[in-house]
Amino acid sequence: MIIALALLKVFILPAVLKLLKNRNQKQDVSIEKEARPQPVNF
Repeated sequence: MIIALALLKVFILPAVLKLLKNRNQKQDVSIEKEARPQPVNF
């Protein structure tokens, strides 16, 4: 049981971290687009 749990942690944690990283990168890109100064029309 303990070995199985350890294996699950070893294989699942990196996958979860990868998913979280990808999600964060997508959020950063959208935030950058929003934060980019818009052309001002006078």
